Amino acid sequence: MRPVAALLAALAAIDAHEEVGTGCKAGVDCKPPRGWRSWNCYADEVTQSRMMAIMDAFVDSSRGISLKDLGYIEVGLDDSYQLCRSGEHNSFHAWTNDRDKLVAMIDTRKFPDMKGMVDYAHERGLKAGFYANNCICMEMNYHKNEEIEAHYQGDAFDMLHYGFDSIKLDGCGEFKDLERWQRTLNATGKYYAIESCHWGLDAPTREWCPYSYFRTSKDIKPTWFSVFKNLQTMHRFLEYPKALSRKGCWAYADMLEVGNLATYEENRSHFAAWAITSNPLILGLDVMDQKTLDSVWDIISNEEILDINEVWAGHPGFFVKRQIAYFSPMLKGSAEERRMEELTEEQLADLQAEPNLIANIEGGMTQAWDYISHMYDQIQIWAKPQPNGKLAVLVLNNAAWSARTRIRFKDLGFPGGDDAHVHVRCTYEHEDLGSFVGHIDINHLKSHDSRLYVLTPQAAAA
Repeated sequence: MRPVAALLAALAAIDAHEEVGTGCKAGVDCKPPRGWRSWNCYADEVTQSRMMAIMDAFVDSSRGISLKDLGYIEVGLDDSYQLCRSGEHNSFHAWTNDRDKLVAMIDTRKFPDMKGMVDYAHERGLKAGFYANNCICMEMNYHKNEEIEAHYQGDAFDMLHYGFDSIKLDGCGEFKDLERWQRTLNATGKYYAIESCHWGLDAPTREWCPYSYFRTSKDIKPTWFSVFKNLQTMHRFLEYPKALSRKGCWAYADMLEVGNLATYEENRSHFAAWAITSNPLILGLDVMDQKTLDSVWDIISNEEILDINEVWAGHPGFFVKRQIAYFSPMLKGSAEERRMEELTEEQLADLQAEPNLIANIEGGMTQAWDYISHMYDQIQIWAKPQPNGKLAVLVLNNAAWSARTRIRFKDLGFPGGDDAHVHVRCTYEHEDLGSFVGHIDINHLKSHDSRLYVLTPQAAAA
């Protein structure tokens, strides 16, 4: 539970200029970024022509407003631009003629004019994101200090040469020194937004955050189980009253799978959950697929939800309470044989390791494990302070069946407890629901559906 009154009082004591790290300087990175990255859509089949077509789609205003107008302004390239095994030590970096830097060797069959692609983004008022420490043909064979330094310098040179505005630093290769990345990029004289994609490792402290936003989780998948699992990795970065996630140092549970999930309800719950926790809103769907885009347009263009995501009223959002439904036993062999599986070596790969259960067992030699870091919750409630004493509240049904629930205002810390008078607005329907005393009931919440309300405390009637 996070009492609102106590939370706001504590936050008022925090110096507004206390934030550290690369971000929130002169208005830069002071809001969670919005944009799109290529991996969830194209994986290793990304090309320059596809990137440029996405950029065109971002400025398309045929729906009355464009993605760019809605604040989705960065289009990011995720891997697979490189010419594998073409450089030093069978890598994709090679020395410049003066042997001063090791620069990336671009696969010009796929990206014939990288600078032209970046210029194309800028001409449309967009930003372009690059990617380094790649996972495809990862580089692990640089051992001499001068070569390692030349590699960092070469990537910084590439960023400046091609004109990129931001960079995603993955955790696959050997170039994982985030402070070194920050120093090297800053030395170019241009400010870059930095995403640390180290899967929950190298998390920030209050004093250390050499990036603009950081991954809290492993890679997301287009399933509700994966979305909910990744949301749970946000808990430790949203603590009360001073969260590690903050302006210019945003916790990030990976790219959005909105548009790729099984139902409309899952898509909007996913979007709302990322919004209320101040996650960067990085789309991953094919925005040129008009049918898919139409199916989620009212979700990703909902300006009330976008406002909840970007506004800063002292805290990035927090977990309020859960209603625990059940543990899910694992099937093994037959429907009659059920038992819990215990993690052993696989737990080492779970970066949020608590007592865990294994789920989604497929079997076979290529088994991919999924993990649950908490018991299955039927209902979760999350909240985020809004300006003028308002509070955004998300009610999320994780169960495989419909549920009914009650939001008690005393659980949210509103003065008056069971007698608190609160005005309720539904952001999904853009509708004022009226004033409620003590609580609001939700009588039918479908499986994996949610409600996102904005609550405004009111003086009790005389």
